[in-house]
Amino acid sequence: MQSAIETKRFSKRILIILAGLCGIIFALGSVGFWKGYQADKNAGMMRSHGWIHNERCLKKIANSPNPDVFKFAVFGDIQIGTAQLPRLIEVLKEKAPVAFVVQTGDAVSHADLGHYNLFLNELAHSGLSLPMFVVPGNHDVRNDRENLFEHYFGPKQLWFKYGKSLFILLDNALGVFEDVQYRWLEDVLEKHKVGTQHIFLFMHVPPINWKDSGDVPREHLYERFFELLKRYKVDYVFTGDWHGYHRQARDGTIFVVNGRGGDFDHDAKLVPCYTTVVEIQGDSVQDRCIELAPRVSIVLESLFQDWFTAHIGEFAMKNQWFYSGLLLLVGSGCVFLVIRSKSANMRGPLKLQKNRRGDF
Repeated sequence: MQSAIETKRFSKRILIILAGLCGIIFALGSVGFWKGYQADKNAGMMRSHGWIHNERCLKKIANSPNPDVFKFAVFGDIQIGTAQLPRLIEVLKEKAPVAFVVQTGDAVSHADLGHYNLFLNELAHSGLSLPMFVVPGNHDVRNDRENLFEHYFGPKQLWFKYGKSLFILLDNALGVFEDVQYRWLEDVLEKHKVGTQHIFLFMHVPPINWKDSGDVPREHLYERFFELLKRYKVDYVFTGDWHGYHRQARDGTIFVVNGRGGDFDHDAKLVPCYTTVVEIQGDSVQDRCIELAPRVSIVLESLFQDWFTAHIGEFAMKNQWFYSGLLLLVGSGCVFLVIRSKSANMRGPLKLQKNRRGDF
């Protein structure tokens, strides 16, 4: 008698545990589906957004006044730290109003649709209302079989003038410059050497080495690049890639390496992120680094968004019928197990009462 009661209680516990697991899976799956749907919708909206995509940003710049006094901002790798993006944009809009922003690559952590949707979704929530140029980084374009970078961000190399300053975006995401790139760069510099007061270059991988950078020496691969910097008196070279902030003046050019615009490493999650604000006042150029203190909430939100939006959500959007059927099956199983456990709970006391009366 006691053994039968214990067996029934054990069976009931198993049913409750299974129902709980199904409920958790259903809840998490539903969240992933909703996050994927939202990201897909916002990414679709950002395809025609006026403030993102290099060619559309060029039109914004061309149609705006060209002052002698203005500011622009630069920040680097976002990757998994997407929750930092709205915070960065808010700082640049309020505390340091700028004319435009240049992101020096590794906007996404993987070159797949899920992570591009994740980045664009966060950008949509940031309320971006100023041109944002994007330089290709290795994470943006490696294995980019669908050409997502150019689809969402436009050409990988371009130049524009703002005021009396020349801005050039270059692509060294997957290797050093090729001869055709050097010819293009030299042609742009030569055509605009008259009437240009300042020259700013943007690329992803730093061409310089410095103590404790941990990088493989690469300066000998950029000798031709350094010659062009000297010949045309380039003011600044902005890069990302290295997760930290480094500023170094060399031969008349200032190199700023800011590879942490939000990203964090596996072994160092609570780290600050940086953005550099440059102010041009006629012949004068000044730069300052704005450091944003780390926040646990930003790290947790970034990890949550990456998992539910870029992974579960993207799988759900690609396999909507299968995923919907799976959720329906799990939800039905959860309801069935709950009903079964309650039914067993009701039958138990009834049978026990009959046994006590001697009714077998």
